[in-house]
Amino acid sequence: MTIFNSAGKYIGFIKDDKFYSVSGDFLGWIQESHVWDKSGFYKGKVVEITGAHYVLKDISFADPAARPARDEGPTPQEQPVKDIPAVSLPFNLKDGF
Repeated sequence: MTIFNSAGKYIGFIKDDKFYSVSGDFLGWIQESHVWDKSGFYKGKVVEITGAHYVLKDISFADPAARPARDEGPTPQEQPVKDIPAVSLPFNLKDGF
């Protein structure tokens, strides 16, 4: 699954419940659609908008407690993806990464 930011830039991909950068570096992991960075801090939830996927954080809620950090090796880069058009987010949502 490819992940974009709200400006439409391709920022990474999810593979085997792990989130990787465009170049394949480990950025974090996914638990029940919620994303944690490799340091264990909450980054947001995977949300689908008009067929594209984003990691979005609701700023009107407090972040859950941090989780233990994880360190995973890189994975092979997936086929590069072109950027997509920007989307407008509701006032309470922001990009997680």
